[in-house]
Amino acid sequence: MIPGERWHHEYLREQSPAMALARSWAGHETEVQNLRRKIERLMSMVERAAMELERAGSRAAADRLRRELRGQ
Repeated sequence: MIPGERWHHEYLREQSPAMALARSWAGHETEVQNLRRKIERLMSMVERAAMELERAGSRAAADRLRRELRGQ
């Protein structure tokens, strides 16, 4: 699509339901759910690692992990 060709916008809006159905058939939603579960699991693992670091006396390292987890 070339910028400025607005007729494409209407075409894409018309195709949206068909594209959603195709994504559904292709397993897109299932894959997204699986990825979200994996991300949540990894975040939980990092938080547990931070807690263990804190217990071991490495509060600064635990704080760094938590900041990274928050994206800071």
